[in-house]
Amino acid sequence: MNDMIKEKRNFKFSFLSLIFLIIILIPMVNDLFKLYSPGKLRENRKAAKKPELLKMDYKRYFKDFKNFYEDTFSFRPDLIFFNNYLRVKLFNVSPVDRVMIGKNGWLFIKKLKENNREIDYSRSIEKFSSADLALWGKVFKDRNRWLKDRGIRMFIVIVPNKSTIYSEYLPDNAKIMAKQIRTDQLISYFRDHSEIRILDLRKEMLKAKKSKRLYYKTDSHWNWFGTYIGYSKIIKYLSGFYDNLQSMPFDFFVRKRVVFSEGGDLAAILSLQHTLFKERFFKLFPGESVSIKRFRLKKFHRKSVISIVTECKTGILPKTIMIHDSFGLRLRKMLSVHFSEIIYLRDWGFNFFPDLIVREKPKIVIYEIAERFLHNFSLKNPKEVSLE
Repeated sequence: MNDMIKEKRNFKFSFLSLIFLIIILIPMVNDLFKLYSPGKLRENRKAAKKPELLKMDYKRYFKDFKNFYEDTFSFRPDLIFFNNYLRVKLFNVSPVDRVMIGKNGWLFIKKLKENNREIDYSRSIEKFSSADLALWGKVFKDRNRWLKDRGIRMFIVIVPNKSTIYSEYLPDNAKIMAKQIRTDQLISYFRDHSEIRILDLRKEMLKAKKSKRLYYKTDSHWNWFGTYIGYSKIIKYLSGFYDNLQSMPFDFFVRKRVVFSEGGDLAAILSLQHTLFKERFFKLFPGESVSIKRFRLKKFHRKSVISIVTECKTGILPKTIMIHDSFGLRLRKMLSVHFSEIIYLRDWGFNFFPDLIVREKPKIVIYEIAERFLHNFSLKNPKEVSLE
């Protein structure tokens, strides 16, 4: 009897070991013979590239190859999808630290980087210190002085976080701690210590959201209705300096449905943009009555800065440079119809480019900065701009 029990145990152990070995070997066999091609994940990062042994030492090679294999082994997309799907569907828990699952299918950024938590910004857990405010004030005051000496106007547009406008959809464990956030501090400091104008969009957006949704549920950015509020505020401000300037009605811009609808960047981070968090997107174009020429900026090469120039013969505003983050991408479509020429610089560091300004001779410089980028980045000026 004992021998039979022992034999059954050995058989069970051998059987389970065989199953475990097969599970381990299936991805390797599939990598060799390509028997099955899993779908691709849309991830907000670049996959590791296959390293070349002849171009590096063996320690670096094995480390890079490990990263490459972890990003490309067979069934990885399927395994990630099922893990994320089950955790969200069954437990309503985000499997990714960068994303927070809110109410009614709303997604929010939880963490941009290790020390940059957007949700903490909207909850007003950390405020600007007096030294932080003084740094912001000095950096932009020096920029404004340098520009003003050359007859150039500068102003700042702050785009609210999604969680600032739609805090009611945050989960219950992410309650707002205080009413004043860094945006309030910065606006108040600039009002008291400089002549720089900051355009605050929150009042208009909180009013407009009663009739229109202004942000995507599955994306961290504003939609076209939200963008239109920012666009209108910028044009209204500039109309105080330029005659016969007014914003176009929203219907002037033609919306076209995206052929393959899918969720936004936050849904993509969860790898659930085609299932639990699908959302329709639109592309927008200026009305056919306006002709806009678009081209790359020549002789300007800066790491991580993407430049685009647009020209519009009917635009009444002079040459302008706008330094912006990803929220500015949609603003481009609306603003370009008003500017004879506008240079867009997508720069998450919100730097200052005196050489380019001297070369291009703009009359206006605009900074568009999302609230989430007020949280943790280092501001500095070129030596020729700073005053000690």
